[in-house]
Amino acid sequence: MKKIINTVLALFLIFSFSLVDTNALNRDEIIHNISSFIYTFDNIEADVTYVRDLKDINNNYSFELYEIKELGYAVIAKTNGNIVDIQYGEMPDTDSLYYLGPTKFASELVSTRSAETNTTDITLIKNATEMILNEESVDFDFQSTIQTRGKPNPTKPSVISGGTEVGIAESRFNLFTNDVWIVRGDICGAYMGAAMVSYMDKYFGGNYIKEKYTIDSSATYGNYIIGRFKQQITGGVTTFKLINAINTVMMADYPKGGKTGTSTATESTYKSKIKAGRPMIFLLNAYAPGNSYGGHFVLAYRYVDYNGYLWFKAYDGWSGNNLKGWINRNWISNGIYLN
Repeated sequence: MKKIINTVLALFLIFSFSLVDTNALNRDEIIHNISSFIYTFDNIEADVTYVRDLKDINNNYSFELYEIKELGYAVIAKTNGNIVDIQYGEMPDTDSLYYLGPTKFASELVSTRSAETNTTDITLIKNATEMILNEESVDFDFQSTIQTRGKPNPTKPSVISGGTEVGIAESRFNLFTNDVWIVRGDICGAYMGAAMVSYMDKYFGGNYIKEKYTIDSSATYGNYIIGRFKQQITGGVTTFKLINAINTVMMADYPKGGKTGTSTATESTYKSKIKAGRPMIFLLNAYAPGNSYGGHFVLAYRYVDYNGYLWFKAYDGWSGNNLKGWINRNWISNGIYLN
C-alpha cells in the first residue's frame, strides 16, 4: 500500500543508538552490528541482510534498509552509521523509496501544494532528518548493555525501606512469570494490555474478555492473550493507541460490557486505584533522569509513599527482574486503568 508524506513524524528518535562511523564500515560490519544489537536487547540471534538504499525527504540517498529475517527490518543512517529504526513486523513495500521516520515510508513525495500535504508535517520531518543525519557517532558497548539491562531496580530502593507497601498481593502477579511474558521487541504495550485485561477479568468478576483458556501462568494462556494484543499493536505505541487496543479487545468479546480503559496523569489516582486492587499501566518517559528502562510500559500493582519518595512495584516484562521491578514517580508520563 502506497504511503505519502502527510504523516506527522512524532517519534523519529525511537531508535537513535550509535554504532560507528559508516564511512569506516562495510555492509558485513553493519550487519554484524545490527545482529549484535538485537541479541543484546532481545536475546535473539537474527539473520540480517542488506536490501536497498532509501532516500530522505530531500531526495538524497541517506539511509540503508536491512531485513531482519522472520522478524522485521532496520534502517541505518549512512552519514554516521546510527541505527535510526528497528521494527518487528512486516517489511516495507517493495516500492517504498523514501524513509520519513519510524514505520513511515513513501513511494513518492507529493507536492507541498497538495491539499493532502501538511506543510507543518514536512517541516517537522525535514528538521528531524537533519538532526538524525548530523548526529555524532558514538561507539556502542554491547557487552556493557548485556550486563546492565534487565536489572534497573530489582529490589526495593533503600530510601523507602521504612515505608509500608500498599496495594495488590505480589502472589497474584505470578500469573506473568512464565517466560512467555518476557517482552520481545518494541511492543511492550501489547504485553501490558494483555496482562491488565487478564488480571481484571480474573479478579474483578469477569466480563472483560472471553478467555479461550483458563487464566493462569501457563504458556498456553499467555500466548493466546498476548497474541490477541499483538494483532492490535505493532511497533512503537502511545498511551492512546494502547487504550484503543485494550478497548478493541474487550469490545470484541463484550460489545455491551461497558468496560473501558481510561488515562490519567494524577498521582493521587495512581495510588487510589492500586490501593483499591486495580493495577495501573504506566508509560515511562525515556528521557527521565535515572530511568534505565527507557520509553517503556509497565503494569504497577503496589507502591510505597515514604518521606517524600514514591516508588511503584510493577510487572515490567524484563526477565532480570523476575518481571517485578521498582518504578520511580519521576519516570512516569501517564497511566491507564480499567473501569
